[in-house]
Amino acid sequence: MNTRKVKICGITTREDLQMVSAFQPDFLGIVCYEYSPRNVPLEKLAQVFRKGSRNVKKMMVSVNPSLEFLEERASFFHGFQLSGEETSAFCKKIKQAFPNHILWKAFRLEKIDDMHHIKEYSMCDAILLDSFSAKAYGGTGKKLSKEILQAARSFVGPHQDLWIAGGVSAENVDTVFKFSGCDGIDISSSLESSAGVKDKKKVEEFFRVV
Repeated sequence: MNTRKVKICGITTREDLQMVSAFQPDFLGIVCYEYSPRNVPLEKLAQVFRKGSRNVKKMMVSVNPSLEFLEERASFFHGFQLSGEETSAFCKKIKQAFPNHILWKAFRLEKIDDMHHIKEYSMCDAILLDSFSAKAYGGTGKKLSKEILQAARSFVGPHQDLWIAGGVSAENVDTVFKFSGCDGIDISSSLESSAGVKDKKKVEEFFRVV
């Protein structure tokens, strides 16, 4: 049985960074997208990462960034998660420009037909599937359908990890792993007391389940 991997996303403060890191997730996600309520601007990154979390890999979550945008922030992160409409050609450029960084591509899905172009992104280290929302690029708490979860693995390359986001919580995490056969889950809003603020009791309960 594969080890269940966990990414806790939406970290915005040094206090939450240290609190969540104590539970030893596999990854932490920090959003660098100005229109997100969980955005961490460039000038705040040094404050957030001043102490702690050295043993936890950190992913920068961004939407349609430029190479320059990534370059400015690359030193703070182990990898990039692209959550917008980034093309496979752009992903190739990122892999060439940042050979030591992990690269994930996130896809927002409504139906199985939305998944066919995922195979074009074979250069990415992982594929993350999230639920579609016209209002936001993630962190909405909307769940993926059972049909998408069950079909997900067939669209991901054998060398790629499969991650599932979208409405994952302590209550349904077992179901998500069972139906999708994913390598890891990405969780954010269900562990918050408000957008960008993690609730320690919810985090503790989640890790008890996982």
